[in-house]
Amino acid sequence: MITNDQFIKMLELLLKKSRENQVRWQKFESIKEEYGVRFRDGSFFQLTFTSPDSSPDYIQAQLISNGTTVMSCIVDDSEPNYELLSQLRDEAYRSVTKWDSALENIMSELADNEVVGVEDDSVPF
Repeated sequence: MITNDQFIKMLELLLKKSRENQVRWQKFESIKEEYGVRFRDGSFFQLTFTSPDSSPDYIQAQLISNGTTVMSCIVDDSEPNYELLSQLRDEAYRSVTKWDSALENIMSELADNEVVGVEDDSVPF
């Protein structure tokens, strides 16, 4: 459970700005589902989603300043603030993958009266 009100407020504001496309999320080059954002002062926020086979899903949120974790929480899917972190993870994923733009483009193409698809051999599968 997240107990620090300031940290929760920061997470809520980060979610709000993420929904407004005002956060430059980055995906870590790792096996895990990890996202981060660096702030102007050099501090860094990191979000890690883990889904173990034999235990509940959990999300870890960390605020790192000058190389030191200054605030951190781990919340599993049975805890009150899990939904907040899950929504933040979803927004980070959307921001990094741009799936919403791809879907919007496809929906626009499907709405046309034109034939859908291309005729070349460069299909990536």
